[in-house]
Amino acid sequence: MLQDLLETLYKYKPTFFHAVPSLYVGLLFHKDIKDYDLTSIRACLSGAAPLPEQVMYNFEELTGANVVEGYGLTETSPVTHVNPLTGGGKRAGSIGFPIPDTDVKIFDPSEGKANIEFPQGGETQNEGEIGMKGPQVFSGYWNKPEETKNTFNDDGYFLTGDIGYIDPDGYFFITGRKKNMIDVSGLKVYPREVEEELIEHPAVQEVAIVGIPHTLK
Repeated sequence: MLQDLLETLYKYKPTFFHAVPSLYVGLLFHKDIKDYDLTSIRACLSGAAPLPEQVMYNFEELTGANVVEGYGLTETSPVTHVNPLTGGGKRAGSIGFPIPDTDVKIFDPSEGKANIEFPQGGETQNEGEIGMKGPQVFSGYWNKPEETKNTFNDDGYFLTGDIGYIDPDGYFFITGRKKNMIDVSGLKVYPREVEEELIEHPAVQEVAIVGIPHTLK
């Protein structure tokens, strides 16, 4: 598959490339990658899973393209956020800004009700669960009223299950999944934070962090 993709990119010389993070990783680690000129690609979009910053930097170095990350879910048809492709406005590690007509807020992950406000002085917003409204957001799960009820808060915001924050400039960041949080002696640890550090090592192709029970923890 990757060989076919490389040959197609080399033959047709596209200027835009859209892929999931694992595909970017696969291309970067392909044994013949240096035999193919991919510099026709000017812009890349990544979605469906978190894009490690190191993967973004490496693919930009390989192609000369601008690689940006977006965000969305099946329930949101699917895009809700994207980084600017032009003007140098992207922010590494961020999913960017909400697209037009999309109302996004950060909510208390324990209750899904109270909006977590910005601290004083324009600092980064506290972490919480990302919730949203918009014309692309679904109205509920088919024939699953209880699941639908638990997915929307009292103000009608769809609670995504993703934990994140907003920086002072309005960029959104994802730090993990609510259900994937690992409790380490009372400390909340999200796997992505550890994975981002490990993936920076040149010998690491892909990494996944999981929690396992420990008698002393």
